Formats: sequence, C-alpha cells, structure tokens
Amino acid sequence: MIRREALEERVRLLGQIPYDELPPLYAAASMFLFPSTCENFPNILVEAMASGVPTLASRLGSMPEIAGEGADYFDPFNADDIADRIGRCWNDDAARTSLTVRGIRQSQQYSWDDTARALLSILEGARR
Repeated sequence: MIRREALEERVRLLGQIPYDELPPLYAAASMFLFPSTCENFPNILVEAMASGVPTLASRLGSMPEIAGEGADYFDPFNADDIADRIGRCWNDDAARTSLTVRGIRQSQQYSWDDTARALLSILEGARR
C-alpha cells in the first residue's frame, strides 16, 4: 500500500526498535496514534505523552483511564472518526499545542519508582 500510494518518502516501517532509541522517535513525530482496543496498561501511551507528542487514542479499554485529558479519543472501529481526529490535530496548531501540554502533564502522574514501591508493598503484604 505504501508503494501503491507513493508514500515511500513519508512512511517508513522501522520494525523492532531498541527501547533506548524510542524517545527521540516519539519527540520527532507530528502526532502519535494509538488505535488499540485491549490493553492493561499501555506504557507506550504514557511514553508518547511524556515525549511531548500530541496523542490520539482509542476510547476503548484502559486508554481513557491512563491518558485522561492528555489524549484525544476516537472510535477505533470507525475510520471516519479516526480520520477526523487526525485532521483536527494536524490542522489546528492551538489544539495540538494544548494536547501536547495536557499529555505531558498527564504522563507526570506515572513513574517507575512509584510503581516499584507499590509492587514491593503488595509483595511484602502478601508475605505476612
């Protein structure tokens, strides 16, 4: 499809990327689209928001709970809704800037240190 639509210069399929190489890719993106319908806790969603990229996500599953006001949401089964959200984000500088700021703010409520402490507390409680 990429070849058929002559998008080779604009779309690249990178395959698996080492974790430490992801932050600059997020930061260089114009927007982040996350159409997943079933995730427990999508770290990738938090990472994208923390990187300052405007984030669009499925309104299903845990995405609204995790991303809160830090993302704009769409019906992942409705191509018109997805296209509409992409178009709005692409064409509205103020909305894109607001979404970026809200995403960074939302991502700051998550930390690996807090997660590790909470897990340790649960494990210590189970040991007693």
